Amino acid sequence: MNTILQEQFTTFNAFIELLPFPAFFVDANYQNIHLANSKFSELVLFTRAELKGLPTKRFITDWENSITQSKPILNSNGLPGSFRENQRQQILTQLVNRNENSITVKLFIGPFSSPFEGALVVLLDSKTTKQTLETSNQFNSLWQATKLLTEAYSEDIYNNAVEKCLQAGRIMLEANFIAIYRAQSKVPELILQASLEPSVFFPKTLSIQDFIQLKKPIKWVSGKGKRPTGLLYRSAHQEQLTYINSVPLGRPDAMIGLLVVGDLQKPPQEDQFESTKFLGEIITILTQKHIRMMKNKKDLEIQDQQLRISDLLEEQSKEGIILLDSSLSIIRLNPTAELMLGYAKSEVYGQPIDKVLIGTESLMPAFITAQEGNPTYNLGNIHLYRRDGDAFLSLVRIHPVIKAGIVENIIVFLQDLSRQEQIQLQAQQLEQRALLGEVTAIFAHEIRNPINNISTGLQLLEMNTKKEDPNRDSISRMITDCDRLAELVKSVLAYSRPTDYDMQELDLGILIHRLLERLHPRITKLNVTTELDVEPNCPPILGNTRALEQVFNNLITNSLQAMDKDGGNLMIRIMTTADSEDDNYIIARIADTGPGIPTQVQKHIFQPFFTTKEHGTGLGLAISKRIISAHKGTIDLESFPGGSIFYIKFPIAKSII
Repeated sequence: MNTILQEQFTTFNAFIELLPFPAFFVDANYQNIHLANSKFSELVLFTRAELKGLPTKRFITDWENSITQSKPILNSNGLPGSFRENQRQQILTQLVNRNENSITVKLFIGPFSSPFEGALVVLLDSKTTKQTLETSNQFNSLWQATKLLTEAYSEDIYNNAVEKCLQAGRIMLEANFIAIYRAQSKVPELILQASLEPSVFFPKTLSIQDFIQLKKPIKWVSGKGKRPTGLLYRSAHQEQLTYINSVPLGRPDAMIGLLVVGDLQKPPQEDQFESTKFLGEIITILTQKHIRMMKNKKDLEIQDQQLRISDLLEEQSKEGIILLDSSLSIIRLNPTAELMLGYAKSEVYGQPIDKVLIGTESLMPAFITAQEGNPTYNLGNIHLYRRDGDAFLSLVRIHPVIKAGIVENIIVFLQDLSRQEQIQLQAQQLEQRALLGEVTAIFAHEIRNPINNISTGLQLLEMNTKKEDPNRDSISRMITDCDRLAELVKSVLAYSRPTDYDMQELDLGILIHRLLERLHPRITKLNVTTELDVEPNCPPILGNTRALEQVFNNLITNSLQAMDKDGGNLMIRIMTTADSEDDNYIIARIADTGPGIPTQVQKHIFQPFFTTKEHGTGLGLAISKRIISAHKGTIDLESFPGGSIFYIKFPIAKSII
């Protein structure tokens, strides 16, 4: 039985125990006793523990005939209907006790559906009940009140339960005024929760002084005893009530409310104070039941929220998470682990972990250690294998989940370090490139003068050599090689020197227009048609004229070289970005109708010393990219068979910092 059902059983058992006559509760099949109160236990000479589970026909000789007419019609859910008056059966029969002695009793059977399906059975006999009670209206009133109280116990809505308790109190106590106060959780005062009309006779709140005074049962009768003290009794005296009985709900050290009963005309009846205390005990049980229900509901909501948060964290975690049972079988994987290992969680459910997590020999000893309750906070960086056989570097942590000293589960955390490994490798490559660049710059600076001296000497030698001399051609070729070496050294130094430029506002359209004019003879010779489209009122950028001329001269020259065989079209467009609300960027779009750049070449095209030209240095585009980056811009390439497009983006002058 779970915790909630156990609590319901406990409170219902206490409720049955408070009934003023022998009673027991039968199960849904109307065959066995589910629980009984002490009065029934005394009647049949069995303990309450012994009675649980015994067949009802052991005590009632004609039980089968008794229940034939008392079972209710089932509702649409297949459960008995509510405990209604027309379903109460009064049956005269024989009760057999432990000593096999028969007692004539009258049975009252009422179907019941909450919290346990079955029926409440009440017995009356001449030994335990006064004869007048059987024949007078007193028992009918008491039975009607009991019916309302059992219905109140079945209510899931507390206010409805309280209303039925008030109605039962009116029948049972024959009082005009009944009120129930609830204690506040944070403030020591009582708040009027419900009352039978008219409610004006009762104060809305009772202060801390009244709270302390009312922690014990009190009965007050008008005109008798001391002058009334406290707001409740002063109000009763002022409204001319004949009496007031007040009974605290709960324990004296943990008061949860107050039951108040009074009348405007009739004096209190005999034993009414005891009946009021009985009703107070019933209301206490109902109130505690609903308090526990609300607490359980709140606890379930908190647990549900924590579960949803846990699921969200698991789903969104960048670490792979694998949950194992104590025997190292897989229970679940989060999406990161699925992606990391290449398995769906439905495929690996119930599989041993060593069939899925494949790596070094140190894995299984770590799992065995976790089974013993010892975590492994860092198994080190080890290589694991995905489903397709690819290896990847991973950080593995293994943690046991321990409850009451027993390992219930084991959690495995996986962190994919392959990206980190790539970044580290790239950093090493960049560091090596930086060192190589520094050495290259020093080397280029040192060999520039010797190359110039060699070139000058060759030119002087060529001047002193006759035209018909066969060595003159060799000297000319060496001079050309020296010029090419000098140009390469110049490019290397340009790439390696700092890129701090003196910036000023410039019109990119005018800069490119002047550059096209200078290149016009070559463009015409190559049979290339040019088109320059500048967006009207295009704002200026901050830039260095000489550096940007170098960039666009290199890009345009590359396009012309791509179209040097058959000619073509060179189209340059300068515009503000269309996808920005503030138009903070200007894009220069340079497109040609050359053969295009192969895909395998595109990803290397901006790398230093990468070239597809026979006499190229491989530094033109690398230098161009560095210059554009120094202008806080970007350069991108789009190429396809039949053309290439370079996109160069610069911040406009007002947005560059």
